[in-house]
Amino acid sequence: MREIKFRAWNCETKQFDPCFYLLTEGDGVTNKIIGIEDDNGNEQLIEHEEVIIEQYTGLHDKNGKEIYEGDIVKWVNGDTLLVHYSDIHSRFMVGEISMTKGDAMGSEVIGNIYENPDLLEKGD
Repeated sequence: MREIKFRAWNCETKQFDPCFYLLTEGDGVTNKIIGIEDDNGNEQLIEHEEVIIEQYTGLHDKNGKEIYEGDIVKWVNGDTLLVHYSDIHSRFMVGEISMTKGDAMGSEVIGNIYENPDLLEKGD
């Protein structure tokens, strides 16, 4: 069974929050508030618009690093590509390529879109 995991990019602090949880309301996750807990157990609620939630793809790169949406990878063909979820194809993709376990294991996570956007601008 695939592991379901998320990470949260905090737009205000410009970093990934190490621990977070989603608040639910009624039948689903609220679209306004997310709870963040730091390493000391301090808790704060922040507006959802200030946080970007990214899902783990269930795949690892050649170094065993988990691959999340928003990661930038050096793909097996040498291209530098962004990992994203395609609603049209209902799967994780890199550029226009569907991610497979075999290809992911030959790739390498080299950064993410928030901390290293220049990696994509270079067009390596």
